Amino acid sequence: VIMSKILDTCGDVIYVGLTGIEVYNERDEKIKLDLANISANPKDLSSVPGYSGDYRTLDKLIDSNNITIDDKHMWLIPFTKGLSHSITITLGKATHIKGIKLYNYNKSAEDANRGVKTISISVDKKAVTPRRGIIIRKAPGNALFDFGNYIKIPYTSEWGEAEIAAYNKLPDPKALPLQEYSTIHLPTGFTFEIVLYSTHGDIHYIGLNGLEMYDLLGTPLLQHPVPRVDYNIIANPSSVNILKGMEKDIRTIDKLIDGVNKTNDDTHMWLTVMKDTKIYAVRNREVATAPNQVIVAFTNQTAISAIKLWNYSKTPNRGVHEYAVFCDHKLIYRGYMKKTLPEKKNSEPSTVFFTTESKIVEKIKGDIFYTGGKEQEVQLVNEKIVVRKLCREMQVDPKSFEIERPLTTVAGRKQLNHGFT
Repeated sequence: VIMSKILDTCGDVIYVGLTGIEVYNERDEKIKLDLANISANPKDLSSVPGYSGDYRTLDKLIDSNNITIDDKHMWLIPFTKGLSHSITITLGKATHIKGIKLYNYNKSAEDANRGVKTISISVDKKAVTPRRGIIIRKAPGNALFDFGNYIKIPYTSEWGEAEIAAYNKLPDPKALPLQEYSTIHLPTGFTFEIVLYSTHGDIHYIGLNGLEMYDLLGTPLLQHPVPRVDYNIIANPSSVNILKGMEKDIRTIDKLIDGVNKTNDDTHMWLTVMKDTKIYAVRNREVATAPNQVIVAFTNQTAISAIKLWNYSKTPNRGVHEYAVFCDHKLIYRGYMKKTLPEKKNSEPSTVFFTTESKIVEKIKGDIFYTGGKEQEVQLVNEKIVVRKLCREMQVDPKSFEIERPLTTVAGRKQLNHGFT
């Protein structure tokens, strides 16, 4: 008998839920479960007075549709902190359990707050995790990668609330390097999302040469033939090879971590379709689309001391201009990336530090791109009356909307296999 007790949510105070649950045997094979094997307290929303007919029922936990944003494949119950909320799996015969995989509630980025944050697990009434629970990864709000949380049995060790709180403190501002944004000390989480808002001029494509992240000791995590940690790296949109006529283009997301960063060889670069947030908004007279994303999802919670980015150098206008970094959906940095100078022919890194430890800063030796003297546009509003208008409004050439997206393609090396999806 496997019992999972839900101790806390990812933020919601009314509901908690999951998308799926899987159990693996000693050969790491998924054990087939049916409704007779699983029970929950409360069972599901449909069993609660006033919620009759709700489709987010218990059977959805084992319907195998786990990498989805369709809540018709999710389970949801009312949540009251301090009361009992549990899922029990009864296998019926003695079985060696190697691990349990939990898929958190994933209807949308906002509804992901209904997911499980802290859970404790016992097998045959013996605790296999700390009774205070372990933290599992919040769902991303998209279905771009396998966001399941694999918990090994017996459980070894992982970050807890106390450890995270000790690291996520505000450092001495006097000791911080001068940066665009006041960063926290060693942000710790599962998922780091780099949101790309604009380019240095190109309205069709956006790209990077390389990406590296450093752990709390300043050791690189990503750019290794055999990565030091388990992670997935994903981009949305994935690359230019999603376009018709460019299916064989090799400027895919794996090039960000192939270790060749200071280069003008575009077989070592990543390029994708620019989602044209501002242009789309002007053209369609509506809310802009979501910006481009690069997501690094770690299997275990990871503390980051720095992030280093090499901008796109083959065509510098396609490089990233404004960007932001989120840790588990929380903003930890926003600023600008330096444009590659044509005369240099290759990209110099832009580095963001999340530590004041001088030994680590010296070890990484990054270039901080600071634009503090840059003119900014500010609009002042008092009692819904505009006191001061923007210095200038966005100027967009209407003819630019009529320009077809030009084809660009690089063929050659096959996509590298770094063990990620």
